[in-house]
Amino acid sequence: MESKSFNPAQEELPSWINATLGELTIQGKFLELSEFCEQVIQEYPNSIIIWNNLGNAYRQSEKFAEASNAFRKLLALNPTLSDGHSNLGATFQDVSAFNVAIECYKTAICLDSNNLNAHYNMGLALKSQGKYRDAIMCFNRALVLKNDFVEAHCNLADAYRCEGRLVEAKEACNKAFFIQPDNVFAKHMLNALKGQTTKSPPQQFVEQLFDQYARTFDHELVEKLRYNLPATLGTLIFNRADGKVVNSVLDMGCGTGLFGAEIRSFCSTLEGVDISKKMLQVAKHKNIYDKLTHKSITDFLSEAELNYDYFVAADVFEYVGDLSEIFKLIGSKTRKRVTFIFSTEHSETCEYRLENTGRYSHSKLYIEKLCCEFGYTLSHFEIIKLRKEMHSFLDGGVYILETKVP
Repeated sequence: MESKSFNPAQEELPSWINATLGELTIQGKFLELSEFCEQVIQEYPNSIIIWNNLGNAYRQSEKFAEASNAFRKLLALNPTLSDGHSNLGATFQDVSAFNVAIECYKTAICLDSNNLNAHYNMGLALKSQGKYRDAIMCFNRALVLKNDFVEAHCNLADAYRCEGRLVEAKEACNKAFFIQPDNVFAKHMLNALKGQTTKSPPQQFVEQLFDQYARTFDHELVEKLRYNLPATLGTLIFNRADGKVVNSVLDMGCGTGLFGAEIRSFCSTLEGVDISKKMLQVAKHKNIYDKLTHKSITDFLSEAELNYDYFVAADVFEYVGDLSEIFKLIGSKTRKRVTFIFSTEHSETCEYRLENTGRYSHSKLYIEKLCCEFGYTLSHFEIIKLRKEMHSFLDGGVYILETKVP
């Protein structure tokens, strides 16, 4: 979701100001950009270019109220500026105010029917609301304006998939892949839609996915999808420990810290590892972990001393696929009896499978096979309602394994 950049030729500003604005934007120095804009706006209070750059800088710094104010100042100077309404809509969309954002996009499109960003961002907002048919129309309008818009093809494919229109979803993914063969979303989702199970998704795909949802992840998962797995796993650990304090826990794929919040009160040491920087930023603000590490799970397990009593992976293995390396590392590197607790999207197949959602499901038979291969004892298994998807609940498997005493 992008803001529209304005052509500096629209207003007369000294060349050094335009050069500085462009340089700071290209370098991604948004704090410095906002400070610079705050200074020069005193001398050029009627510059829509500076107000726009200030709004964008605030957005990138996640100062959304300030960004909204900046874009409103811009629109006070020029109420008919389509891009200004589109950028204001993107700011509301940042905080999940989708209905308000959509009204801003509609205004932008009324002022300029060829506003590419307004069509595309409105599609994203509608898709977030589950209004897939309307989202499809928006993405298609954006693609009429820019046929090589890879992100629009990818989101169109996802909207088609959510509508159950898998043939059209594959066609959209193929178009994205043709334009950009190294696009990780297109490559992974093409495999998923074709029923071709890969060992694992591209790490960049997983990182981008969770970076995208970091700000709204807790609300979306808990409030909208009725996700209660962290509490379920926390209760299992509490009961196994007979209410005593647990020494050390590694939260693998900790995300924003939903599971960490459940176990912190009866855990002496709690560490988390995750591939998404933005999810870790949210977790850090909760102040519940003793240590957080930005790495993939396998890289962390390969490099760290695994002196933990519990290894936990809550709703994580759906984005891993082949679990053999994780099982191997925990089983071979620990020097004491440890407990390994995790969930899966449950499948009755004999192995693991890449679903058309882009996530992996795992069977109990597959987990039992890994237990035999790497020396674990399966002490608990149950099927639970994991979370809602498309108005129904996904079946999840919950496992407790123990390593054998060395």
